[in-house]
Formats: sequence, structure tokens, C-alpha cells
Amino acid sequence: MKQLVSKLQYFYYEIGEFSDIERRSLEQTMDLLRNYPWDEQRRSSFVGLNGASVTIEGHSGRFLKAGLYYHGKFILYLLNERKKLFLKIVDTWNELELAVRDFYENVPDHDFVKYLEWVRKPSRYFVTKDFGYKVSGKRILRFLALPLGFTILTSPALLLGFNRSKVDIGMIAALTLVFILLVGIKLLLFFNYYWYSRKLYLKISRGIDTFAFGTLGKMEQYSKQDIEWVKEYSCQGQRVPWNDCYVYVIRMKNGKELKLTNLLISSFIFGEKFPGHEVRTVNKPFATVYNCP
Repeated sequence: MKQLVSKLQYFYYEIGEFSDIERRSLEQTMDLLRNYPWDEQRRSSFVGLNGASVTIEGHSGRFLKAGLYYHGKFILYLLNERKKLFLKIVDTWNELELAVRDFYENVPDHDFVKYLEWVRKPSRYFVTKDFGYKVSGKRILRFLALPLGFTILTSPALLLGFNRSKVDIGMIAALTLVFILLVGIKLLLFFNYYWYSRKLYLKISRGIDTFAFGTLGKMEQYSKQDIEWVKEYSCQGQRVPWNDCYVYVIRMKNGKELKLTNLLISSFIFGEKFPGHEVRTVNKPFATVYNCP
């Protein structure tokens, strides 16, 4: 009996976030479609690639996504082997089931039309994302953009000050002071964050209740329902170079605290992971992993 991977997506899920991922036969997938809370999701969802839907993974990179459309209708998104996106609007439940059956049986999809709007990397709306976060070279470069940029820009001036017949002490002192204020503090925070975060791993998505945190060899599972509060600590001064340095603390109801930094996950992404909790921002002039909370 032919089986394909099928999975669910609800309106509050992130792009690439799915649940109930299993290989299912055609009849099992039909049951999945029938038992999906379409009416409930229709009250809060939206029409779009990341809306409430059921997705089926075919062979050779083909995907079929059944989602909600206006006036009680359904929309089908088809991603073919060449990563081209097509769609089809169906009026009735019978038409939806027929389209799913055709997908299982590899019936040619001639009645789908090309999706005309531009979509950046459409496969990300169909492929399951890992949602794992760790310190990476990209995150380090982003964190050190200001120190690196300042060093590159001021190097010629420093060389000029030293190469003159009479060393320009004033210029060198001024640049050193600016370096300490603009770069030095952020470098200290970087080393503090990096040393603490270098072996940590966080696996978390917006819609799924459970998340995992720890080192790759020792991960622990947690439930968002067991969270007492979530806070992010950073310097709120708009004109300081380290106002984009964050320490996050998740306090569980049993008193345990989980501590992370934005070398692991950005503040914007972190704030979207807890829809049932307010992520409170706390002003901390120099937020390190040792003085938060």
C-alpha cells in the first residue's frame, strides 16, 4: 500500500513548522483531512502559503498543500519537481479529496495554474524546518560587524599617526578612547556570550508546546505551559553600540532558569517563540550571563 508523508499546519505556526508528521496511506491521509479542525481554523486563519493547511510530500520533491480559501472554499498549492509553484481553487470537499487522490496516484496536474505572485524560495513553505539554534559563523560575524568595521576604518588613521616623524599622540589617544567606548565593551560582551553559548543548542518553534535546550550531548525537554516568565536583558540606550546584545532568561515554575544569549538566537526570532507569554524587556546597561537576572 502506497504511503506518503503528510503533516499538519495551524494558523499560528511559523513558516516550515508542521506537526503530526507521519507516513500515511491514502485513506489515512483522507481521515487526517476529515478530522482537521477546518471550521475552527477558518475563524482565525488567513489565505496564504503559511495558513492553516494539510501538506502531503510526494516523490521527487513534489508537494501538495490543502489550505483554506474564501467563502468556504479550499485552495491547493502544488510545488513540482522544479520548485515551481501552482495553485487550484476547489469549491467542494469532494473536489479536494479527488485532488489528493490524484496526487497519490501521480495523475498529471493539468488543471493547476501557475502561481503568479513572486515568492522567495517557495519550498520553505512545504519542507519541514529543523528550528535548531546554535552559535554559528554567520551569527558571530553579525555580532562583530561594528568592531570589525571600526577596526577597518580606523586602521589607516592609526598607521598614519605612527608613521609620521613625530608620533601624533593626540590622534592615537582619541582613537584608543573611541575604540574602548565603541568596540571594547561589545568585544567583552562577545567573549562573555561566546564562552557561555559555544556548546549550547536550542530547538524551539512557535506553535509546538515543547522545546529542548542544553548541549548537543545532553538535551532536556521542557513545556511552555511550565514557564513562569520570560525576560530579555539588554542596554536600552539608543546611542550605545552594545544595545543589540541580549541575554534571555526563561524561568520555569519549578524555579529552574534557562539562560541564553543572542549569539544563539536573535532577539526578534526569540520574541516570536512564546505566543502564550509576554517576553518582558529589562534594561541592563551591561547585560552579561553572570548578572542576569
